[in-house]
Amino acid sequence: MDAVKRGDKDFAKWCIDDLDDWVNRQVKEGPAAGLATTKRRRKGWDRLSVTELGWGVGEIAKMWKMLKDNGIDHPSYLEFGKRLADFFVAHYDEQDPFGRIWSLKTGEKLEGGGDGGGFLVKGMLELYAACGDRRYLDCARRAFDRYFEMDLSKFRCVAGADDCNCVDKESSFPYIYSALELWRQTGERHYLDCAERVAAYFCSWMFTYDALYPETSEFGRFGYKTSGGTLVSCEHPAIDPYATVAIPDLFDLADATGEEVWREAGRLIWFNAMQDVAGPDCGSMNGILRTPGSQCEAHAQTRWSKYRSDPVAARGNFNNQCTAFIVTFRLYAIDRLGAALESPAFAKQR
Repeated sequence: MDAVKRGDKDFAKWCIDDLDDWVNRQVKEGPAAGLATTKRRRKGWDRLSVTELGWGVGEIAKMWKMLKDNGIDHPSYLEFGKRLADFFVAHYDEQDPFGRIWSLKTGEKLEGGGDGGGFLVKGMLELYAACGDRRYLDCARRAFDRYFEMDLSKFRCVAGADDCNCVDKESSFPYIYSALELWRQTGERHYLDCAERVAAYFCSWMFTYDALYPETSEFGRFGYKTSGGTLVSCEHPAIDPYATVAIPDLFDLADATGEEVWREAGRLIWFNAMQDVAGPDCGSMNGILRTPGSQCEAHAQTRWSKYRSDPVAARGNFNNQCTAFIVTFRLYAIDRLGAALESPAFAKQR
């Protein structure tokens, strides 16, 4: 989108070529028709996560719409999203709506359970917004209602990440967006209430205070503050910047309800996540050179966190692992919020 806005044809072509490669890997026929690999560099990979596939449905639909609105016709993107969504519409299960892990080779469900299907709910709603096919709205609504009944109504969410199967924060994010979108599409107040409940669950993983650390700790040396930070999950009890992805939905929820607490939560999350982002001069942390825009994946705030740069150190350490997803989520928030991030109300002193 940025390349199109700037008129950078070379970079836009590079992006489209990369997306074309993903699209061309979609299974065209057989029991797995519609599925597509999520690991290009791992030949023979046969474990597809609904979390990743859900992102695929929504993002490719939005990409198609953005290109079309800018005079670039790329119908294969919409067809990719529809074929992928159609697989899950056909395989919907009332007891286990979208499962958890699927086989690219056989189209069979390898693992069920969990709430990662919320990413498919979100993806189908975004696909519906792009193409207007009501099948996706109806399936998304049905799945949302079932996931909410099973878990979210009980103030729990589980198994949205690919590397663990436990109660977590990450699984709940797409349900905030989806509840708001269902409220907008149906006008039913029930979904706005659902959005508030999910947002409350998401924010229940957030620090609302600054814990104290010795000056000798990494937190102490770098001045890291815990307020606004959110824990990953029960299995991964470290603070991560993942929550930036939910800030736009928290802002939308504040606008819809008039409750400013959601906007304040989003602001606090943003300020927390901005603390250790490497600037244009790169710099280093613990002797490790960092690229501009990168930041640590996890912040070990406790003695018992499994992520520490120094296993002997008691608390307040960075894991020194700079991953792409946290940068992607930060860009996702910037793209959706736009000028709101630069407004005086957002930038006021915390």
